[in-house]
Amino acid sequence: MNTDLIKKTANTVRGLSIDAIQKASSGHPGLPLGMADVTTVLFNEHLKFNPKNPKWFDRDRFVLSGGHGSMLLYSLLHLYGYDLSLDDIKQFRQWHSKTPGHPEVQDTDGVETTTGPLGQGLANAVGMALAETILAAKYNTDTEIINHYTYVTAGDGDLQEGISHEVCSFAGHNKLGKLIVFYDSNHITIDGDTKLSFTDDTKKRFEAYDWQVIEIDGHNYNEINEAIKKAKSETEKPSIIICKTTIGFGSPNKAGTHDVHGSPLGEEEIILTKENLNISTEKFYVPDEVYEFTKQKIKKGKEFEEL
Repeated sequence: MNTDLIKKTANTVRGLSIDAIQKASSGHPGLPLGMADVTTVLFNEHLKFNPKNPKWFDRDRFVLSGGHGSMLLYSLLHLYGYDLSLDDIKQFRQWHSKTPGHPEVQDTDGVETTTGPLGQGLANAVGMALAETILAAKYNTDTEIINHYTYVTAGDGDLQEGISHEVCSFAGHNKLGKLIVFYDSNHITIDGDTKLSFTDDTKKRFEAYDWQVIEIDGHNYNEINEAIKKAKSETEKPSIIICKTTIGFGSPNKAGTHDVHGSPLGEEEIILTKENLNISTEKFYVPDEVYEFTKQKIKKGKEFEEL
């Protein structure tokens, strides 16, 4: 794994996300800034997909349960070759655009399910993992036809919802070993610190559901990569990777606070954030080396499908 280029790609995701949100004067920069490292490692090193055939049946599924952080997904889809141009990114939250405020499955290639209400995407992902298990049991007789993982990012808001308790209990009971959840554990909600409303012990909760629980630094590329490997190797239990992250990572004045959750950073803070991340302050800038780097994974998509 080339950690230098992974870092440049993740920071490009951050730059595109905060620029699009600022241009729209609306959006949620905290999640894209905080989870860019985790999701870039996933897309580049593990996710099985072919952007030129986004409906390929045996692709891995990736669900962004916190749909308010949609610019994270849109930035990744653009960089990894889906039919989502830089102009589409610039049209974030505009009428009839491919980049609505929350991901809509019918509007954008690469979006696996519409995610609006918190907890919904996590529940959909459990259903996808169940479908994979059932289809594999039915059709993988003489040869392997069905073999893919379902990945989902979920935050504190998702885990507070009642539906998350039901579906995660169901997933553990049914041993959905190809379900992998990334829990964005940043201890911040739109109202402030989670201690105001959410003091569950998430590790103990998921151990009680009979899940594999892995805890990592969500900004350490090697820890992220090894955690995904470990999760994929556990076939009898679903896995939750508790990613200790900083909401608004990179923002000098707003990181780690609820101020970065649901409002644009502001032009001055964007410049400071980009300088802090050591990326260009030019708006909607993607370095050529990042495009060249992600192109390697795009080329592998067809190879994945032909295996």
